[in-house]
Amino acid sequence: MILKRPVWGVSLGGAIIQDKLFFFAAYEDFTEPYNTLRGPVGSGAANTATVTQADIDEVVRLARELYGVDAGQWNINNDQKDKKLLAKLDWNINDDHRFSFTYQNTGGLMPLTLVQVQTLDEISLDTNFYNNQQDFALPMLRTYI
Repeated sequence: MILKRPVWGVSLGGAIIQDKLFFFAAYEDFTEPYNTLRGPVGSGAANTATVTQADIDEVVRLARELYGVDAGQWNINNDQKDKKLLAKLDWNINDDHRFSFTYQNTGGLMPLTLVQVQTLDEISLDTNFYNNQQDFALPMLRTYI
């Protein structure tokens, strides 16, 4: 089996007005198939937890009937995704003043199991993935004396 892990990025920067106004932009994209870490007893998964499919079915049923939540399944098919965007604008107003503006956006779909350690009796369901989205903008005016 060949693991496909495409990562690509692009960046571009330069002067809009020579010695006065500059820009920089960058984008990165990462996608990786997610392999199920652990399956129930008898599932044929590479690693086996100490829970059975009947245990998982009961948890899923309780989540649905008591809380109206679809807890998902253990055989996860989601891809891990991570996207990043950065844009920056620098303006040399004069010898004493500079202005810069930076914008950053990151987002992705990642399993919580990447930041948690599973024990032998734990199985993550496909609803254990979370959407991560962050926007950050920073305007800054600098004065030089």
